[in-house]
Amino acid sequence: MSVIDTVKYKEQIINLWQSVFGDDREYIEFFLDNCKNKICLGTFSEEQLCSMLFLLDVSYSSYKGKYVFAVATEKSHRNKGYAGGLIEEAKLYMDDFLCLVPAEKSLFSYYEKHGFNTKLYSSKSINPNYKNARNSSYDEYFTAREKKLSFPHIAFSDSEFIYKENIFNGGDFFISNNEIFAVRYGKTAEVLSKNCSLSEFNEAKGMIYSKLNLPNGYIGFVLD
Repeated sequence: MSVIDTVKYKEQIINLWQSVFGDDREYIEFFLDNCKNKICLGTFSEEQLCSMLFLLDVSYSSYKGKYVFAVATEKSHRNKGYAGGLIEEAKLYMDDFLCLVPAEKSLFSYYEKHGFNTKLYSSKSINPNYKNARNSSYDEYFTAREKKLSFPHIAFSDSEFIYKENIFNGGDFFISNNEIFAVRYGKTAEVLSKNCSLSEFNEAKGMIYSKLNLPNGYIGFVLD
């Protein structure tokens, strides 16, 4: 288990990513070439990359941490503890915390075994008002987002990449007089109203690992 040079092992990363997630090569190359603040951790078997994850820089109020993304293990190497080993190694690079969004509800219990706690919430029912809404630029959307989120929330350090990645995937960002919202994979990923509060968000969505006693907070639009 070690930090992987994403240039040297680009082809192996792409092959593993495609075998697990099925994404197009074009998207994977876009991520590797454009996401700035990332670390790739990986495990090799007979010189072949068989398990990996990425760590992306994020903040949570005044705390600095890493967002765990694209946890992947080649099918023939599963149930060997490789992914769990990488999660444990990721703790060495976390600053104040690690956070993630389990791909399935059943995975919440898996990550609990690695010390993660459910602390990040989103909204169950997301119904944006398209009336008077218009497409939003990167600066406009994320400036408005930070103003609306006066409570603890996950924010990606390279938010410009997050914006470009969603547009690349056919998503979009909108703004109106009363709210902002993002569309991802044809579905609404987040809606933030003019005077939103943390109490509005009651669906468990993300988890945090930290040695600090961090408060509950919001996680909306993320890479997934």
